Amino acid sequence: MIIVDGSHMLHRAKYANFTETIDEHIWKTYAYMFCNILLKYMSQSKCKKVIVCWDKSGSYRRKAIFPAHKEYEPIDESTLEGKLDRLKLDGYVKARQWLHDRCLPQLGIGSIMIKGLEADDIAYALTNLGVIPSDQLDTINTFLTEDNDWQESLIPGWVIYKPIAEKVITWEEFSSQYTNIHPKAVADPVKNPKLIFIYCRAMIGKGTEIPGVFGIGPSFARKIALKITSGETIGKGKKEESVAQAIKDGSLLRDIRLADYGEITQEELAQVYTAWRKAIEAWEISPNLLTFIDLSEDINSTRFAGFDSYLSF
Repeated sequence: MIIVDGSHMLHRAKYANFTETIDEHIWKTYAYMFCNILLKYMSQSKCKKVIVCWDKSGSYRRKAIFPAHKEYEPIDESTLEGKLDRLKLDGYVKARQWLHDRCLPQLGIGSIMIKGLEADDIAYALTNLGVIPSDQLDTINTFLTEDNDWQESLIPGWVIYKPIAEKVITWEEFSSQYTNIHPKAVADPVKNPKLIFIYCRAMIGKGTEIPGVFGIGPSFARKIALKITSGETIGKGKKEESVAQAIKDGSLLRDIRLADYGEITQEELAQVYTAWRKAIEAWEISPNLLTFIDLSEDINSTRFAGFDSYLSF
């Protein structure tokens, strides 16, 4: 099985646009590039069970914890740059909706988009909270994403494949990097490395998603995470004082909650169950994916290599 980070992959298409013209038809280019990456990987892996997960309107749960979560500067449409940014954003939204509603289901690809949930939350629920029945899984299953945050969803039997970087991250690699071997650490071999990873994400921060602790990098975050989860004192120093202050004022706990996919509510989990059952109906459709688009075609030599006519179905 393959679970695809649809939002992240489509964003890549948005920022790697190969056309010089940006107009109201730009969404077709984004959709083309998205399908080119996905179908190429599907043809290589010979996998027919595919679910694409999407962000929709941000995370309601995280907004309640941190109102500024994913708040970006508004687009200034009075400038040429602003007008182009608006066209790109509108193109992204239109391509996402078309892929979810029409294209992917007709290609036999399941698609899940739930308002108020992010793609990574959906993927975590599908794989870590038992939404996908075990008899639907293969020996090795794949998350298709370039987003390092998806490592939190890794469990035995799953790998991350980064299609642009052509890099694989296995559960074994992830757990060896983050497992806390201290006797007082969490005993569960799956929860143990995930907890360290969540603490690291919380301290490092990520733009407007997670504020983090100022001045904390990956290596120091891991060092402190190991101490905290072992019940040890974090020590003295300027960085340690910053972490101690974040613990004291509650901002670290807030950031841990922002980083933790496992905080999904029962209501949200029920929505994922419903969306999953609907999405896999697409698996009953088995078209010849390689006739959909000529993957060997040089995308610069023709407009969409026959893709334009397909968009009108």
